Amino acid sequence: GATSGANRHKDLQSASLAVLFFRWAMPTACRILSRRATAVVSRTRHKSSIIAPASSPSAPPPGFPRLPLLGSLPWFSNLSLPDGSSVQSLDEQHESWAEGTRRHGPVWRVGIPGLGKGISGDLTLCADPREFVKVLQAEGKYPYGAIQLQWPFIVWATKHGRTVGKLFTRSEDWRHIRHGMQKSILPPAAAAGYAAIIGTTGREVVLNAPLWDDAGSFMSRASFDLFAGLALGRRIRASDPRPGASLPEDERFCVDTIEALDLLPDVIQDLPSIAMSSLGLESPMMKRYFRAVSGALDYAEAQVREMLARLDAAEPLSTAEEASYLASTVRTQRAAAAAGAADALTDDEIVASVSVALVASV
Repeated sequence: GATSGANRHKDLQSASLAVLFFRWAMPTACRILSRRATAVVSRTRHKSSIIAPASSPSAPPPGFPRLPLLGSLPWFSNLSLPDGSSVQSLDEQHESWAEGTRRHGPVWRVGIPGLGKGISGDLTLCADPREFVKVLQAEGKYPYGAIQLQWPFIVWATKHGRTVGKLFTRSEDWRHIRHGMQKSILPPAAAAGYAAIIGTTGREVVLNAPLWDDAGSFMSRASFDLFAGLALGRRIRASDPRPGASLPEDERFCVDTIEALDLLPDVIQDLPSIAMSSLGLESPMMKRYFRAVSGALDYAEAQVREMLARLDAAEPLSTAEEASYLASTVRTQRAAAAAGAADALTDDEIVASVSVALVASV
């Protein structure tokens, strides 16, 4: 309800404030405290659980030392690489995670207050897919993901009463929609229906690649073309930059989505946005983000609802539309509802799930 949404918002803001503090205020303090902290750890390690003896059968994974409040930041925030260069770990995560794996092996620990668990921000990272299968098997009904840190989107969805906000929670709502989504996309029989669409669209997309100078812009639009073909049975042609190749509203959707995704990390970490949002206000950066998100989701939902209306009116669909993920999901879920299944997705939940997937595809 509204109360739980407000509580999630406050929790996300608190986490974001903690990340900001440790990202901006701590580097100087970390440099000052690094030598002292190293000495403290070296004196107490034989009594501490910071790093358990390797011979212990219950020993936690190796990793960087962790201290209360500071976590591993005295050692991890500015990380030296083997070639003599260094990286700011919270900004250059690919490089810092790779270096952590090189030093400590495929499973290791680091403390990042505001993100990890407990007073030292304990995180365990895994770079071994075989080991990570165990994580997936043990994560329970409501797994945690970075999507829960996207408080600006959750604020926007809550403010506008959008069903899509349920997909950004750790709740039965999320699990219900996610399970319903999977039934028409993951099974081999379902994939057989839309595989031909992907093949046809993929051939067109590949031919458009040489027409682009900006690989990032091409890849975003190519991904959208492919997923729109799968989800809607439509040939969008956003990856074709030639005038008139795609519809203006399709290109506008790509522009809005890219802007929203580019702004999101900045809004999450923007102190004025966090402070103003806690008061129910919107910073200039938040207003830009909300405008872009609204444009993207309004477009995506309109596409989905247009096909729902055609299905309701029993209008003829093309072969690709008949084989699309959306048409298959609607048929499956409506049949389940007619049979009295309590877990059948509503039309609003179908619209939310397909719309957010279209946005994520860019």
